[in-house]
Amino acid sequence: MDLQTRLAELSATPRTGKSAYAAYSEAMDVALFLMLRVGDTSKLILDPEIDSYYLMDAGMLRLPSIMADSGRMTDLEVMREQGGELPLARVLVARDRVGTAASAVKSGLAKSFASSASRSIGKDLLGKVDAFHAALEPMAPTVPLVDQSLPPNAALMETQRARLVRAALELDTAALDQLDQLLVTRERDLEQSRFVALMVLIVGLVLAIAALAWGTRAPRTWKKGQPEGTGAGPARPFGSADAHHERNPEAESSGLSPDASPPSGHKHGRHTRKKAAGAPR
Repeated sequence: MDLQTRLAELSATPRTGKSAYAAYSEAMDVALFLMLRVGDTSKLILDPEIDSYYLMDAGMLRLPSIMADSGRMTDLEVMREQGGELPLARVLVARDRVGTAASAVKSGLAKSFASSASRSIGKDLLGKVDAFHAALEPMAPTVPLVDQSLPPNAALMETQRARLVRAALELDTAALDQLDQLLVTRERDLEQSRFVALMVLIVGLVLAIAALAWGTRAPRTWKKGQPEGTGAGPARPFGSADAHHERNPEAESSGLSPDASPPSGHKHGRHTRKKAAGAPR
């Protein structure tokens, strides 16, 4: 049976005394469990950011428990005054649970205010926190247990509880609104970070491709140890004059260019002299 159906049945069938207390306490426990389930499935309970974590803790866990336990405290006092065999200790235990949860709300929100980069958190919630603690003090004083007085009568307690629930509900709504704004801001910052990272990646890829293309089109350069003029020019065919060029020592000693042809008669000078020597005089 879901919670809405259960609450409809309780409204249609009025109950009193311990029966009503047990039935409504069961419905309260289901509602608190659903609030806890929302925190679990949304992963907000594991949130590492202090500001959003304590806003979640106050808005989804502590303040709903305070509203539920203050109702239990009032119901227990009503039953005790009606002559039931209900010890005062149970009322005091319920009051202690309300005070403990309220102290956790106060310290948690103070940590959230101190650690948050958003200036609007403390500004928007501070007045509601003060109103909440002002409404809490008559029902669950923050003084040590040995200095606390006995709970007020049931009629006064019901009036005090109504005031406390209104203040707690206003603070709860404001805390959840602030939590929603923090999460929206965080998501927007995350999207911007992803966009910047994507742009950096694209620019890096473009530069890498441009550098690779430039490297493949660059001209060949002279390497150390390689004869100049042999790196870039085309290979010369085997058998060409330049490939088989021989030095001419006689031409060099006579001052002629190595490539110049010797003068007429010089090439066969010895042979001519031999013939002249053997000729008849």
